[in-house]
Amino acid sequence: MRTRTILFQTLFLAVTFVFLAIWSWRKTADIFIDFGLQLYLPWQLASGKLLYRDVAYLPGGPFSPYFNAMLFKWFGVSFTTLILANLAIAVLMLSVLFRFFEKISTSICATAVCFSVLSMFTFSELAPGGNYNYVSPYSHDALHGLMFSILAVWLFSRWILERSTVSIFLAGLCVGVVFLTKPD
Repeated sequence: MRTRTILFQTLFLAVTFVFLAIWSWRKTADIFIDFGLQLYLPWQLASGKLLYRDVAYLPGGPFSPYFNAMLFKWFGVSFTTLILANLAIAVLMLSVLFRFFEKISTSICATAVCFSVLSMFTFSELAPGGNYNYVSPYSHDALHGLMFSILAVWLFSRWILERSTVSIFLAGLCVGVVFLTKPD
């Protein structure tokens, strides 16, 4: 019975995610209004320039620009590349949140948390130029920092319960990466 309930809740969240992704496709940010740096910076890095030497970037650390540059090298320089990568990050974040809240509470609570994150943060701000969401964030540093923070909390909680040295090592690694994103 418990497995069937979790399967139904996961299916509900997956259908919601797909519906919101289709409904909001290409309505999240205007690449000419306040999102250009999120495309320009990794494009320059992917073409061989170096951060802080050839390209000035003060708002955040080096992780996000180089991560996005890696995506551009592998999948091509495109706004769609970043959208799909951010959707994958959102799926990973929702999976970790679901597992964490299901462990400390109930699967109903986990579903409510994930639904709230989906509906209020992942696909919000559908107005023109609206880039305050997880699909096309104002700053990828904030999105990546949030993802690694959530992973760190989940891994640390696993370490508390299981005393796994792998969990505490990975939690520490995640905390280190957070400081390479947007530490403020």
